[in-house]
Amino acid sequence: MNITVENELLIRLFNFIGKSVMVVEFGFGFVMVGLNAMYLKRFWQLESYHKSFRQTFMGVNVILSFTALFHPLSEFADEFLTSAAAEYQLSAVQRALQYSLYIIDHVAIVFLHMKFYILSFERVFAFRRRTVYEHEDNNLPFRILMFASFVLLELVAKLIFYLNFDVSGTRDERILKALSIWKSPSFFMFSYALYFSSVAVGMIFFNNIGRVLRHYRYHSQSLSESFEIHQTEKISTIMWPVLKVCLYVGCVSTPSLIVCIHQVFFFNGSAAWQSAYAMCVRVGDCVIGRVEASTIIRLSGK
Repeated sequence: MNITVENELLIRLFNFIGKSVMVVEFGFGFVMVGLNAMYLKRFWQLESYHKSFRQTFMGVNVILSFTALFHPLSEFADEFLTSAAAEYQLSAVQRALQYSLYIIDHVAIVFLHMKFYILSFERVFAFRRRTVYEHEDNNLPFRILMFASFVLLELVAKLIFYLNFDVSGTRDERILKALSIWKSPSFFMFSYALYFSSVAVGMIFFNNIGRVLRHYRYHSQSLSESFEIHQTEKISTIMWPVLKVCLYVGCVSTPSLIVCIHQVFFFNGSAAWQSAYAMCVRVGDCVIGRVEASTIIRLSGK
């Protein structure tokens, strides 16, 4: 068997695994939508959690559920439209649909990678205002979810950069690089760093907050302050197993990171490596979708 045949078999294997995983991930997307409808409604009724935390958690998880739906949808649409573009000129509506799917997927994945930054920030804000936070009807969740606007600004900056400074590929290919997460291995590698830093921040925060709270517990001066301290302890207890699972997922995804590094620094145009990269991205997103579904069940059941 010569190298060409071996490469062709590898490409077929990687493509088969990648497409199969996309179907599974799409299924997880519908499962997550169902879980959001069922468990997040139950979570909203848990008044032992502050309204602001419930709003923040629900808003983030609704956005995250888009990942498992729109990532496979964007890839299915990309494959279909790429094949169609070889036969005829794509219409403006078809291009707009393709770009819209990638934009929604991009925003959802950035929220996923920033999840523990967002939840940690909410707890820091709550703790700093612990004496009055229980009775506040603040717009913190709205401000946090407005983070999506900054993601859109990041998309615009990427679009300008790829259109003006990236000389590889056609104009449409450069636009898709800017709008997607994974079509640019360099940005995908950056997203890995963002994910691990988010998990690290979450682990440091929720692991150490208990020692800080023990000091303040005996010096609380009101029921509101005691409530917020107790609630933060409860949230940190629940979040710790979730963080460990996310860390394990990151470690399991290390082969994907290795392939990504190869694509950034050592890529020589090999179709086999390109197929391996696409497969690793799809497997990683599928695993993360499964973890997010489990997170919803765990937190809503407490």
